[in-house]
Amino acid sequence: MGNPLVSYPFYFKYVEKWWGRNTDFITIPIEEARNAYYKEIHNKIRIIPQGFELNLNGESQYVENKIPTFCFSGVVYDRHRDPTAFLEYLVKQNFEFKFIVYTKTKHLFEKYKASLGDKLIIRDYIPREELLCELKKMDFLINISNSSSVQSPSKLIDYTICGRPILEVSSAFLEEDNFNSFINRDYENQLIIQDIQQYNIENVANQFLKLYHE
Repeated sequence: MGNPLVSYPFYFKYVEKWWGRNTDFITIPIEEARNAYYKEIHNKIRIIPQGFELNLNGESQYVENKIPTFCFSGVVYDRHRDPTAFLEYLVKQNFEFKFIVYTKTKHLFEKYKASLGDKLIIRDYIPREELLCELKKMDFLINISNSSSVQSPSKLIDYTICGRPILEVSSAFLEEDNFNSFINRDYENQLIIQDIQQYNIENVANQFLKLYHE
């Protein structure tokens, strides 16, 4: 199937098509992902979002930071969900800020640590509930968009739960004006995730139960 991040041997398509023919349904989280599947099994595809526990009780409450503080959490990929251009831009800035990163793919960030110093803080993953508490402390959150439309990062749901403005940037980082607005506490162009309740794990589970009874 279509995955821009991985190249599989040519014969995988025969296994995938056989698998597709032998399923009753195939669930995918977003409509855009349909294009990653072979057309002959499109009629079996149903859209059911990823499920999340939305009613998490976190202790952290937002208080505006003295210097702009923003965060990225997740995996990055060279050329696909790539922070390089964004980091290159940050290196050139003279104002004070704090960029906190939670990731297991540290290498793309670590090469900028010497230039950014204390402005860049790289951390290991922590449990989800702890992470959400930390994200709530940020002035805003960074989402690096995927180069492919067939994938959508699930972190956007956790970001939305935290209630902090989301700045989406591309791997090419064409969003300098938006970033500068966010630095100045202007969040007018923040990314908004509509209808957050569609991702509620209870609603998602009910959709699977409904599909079972079709």
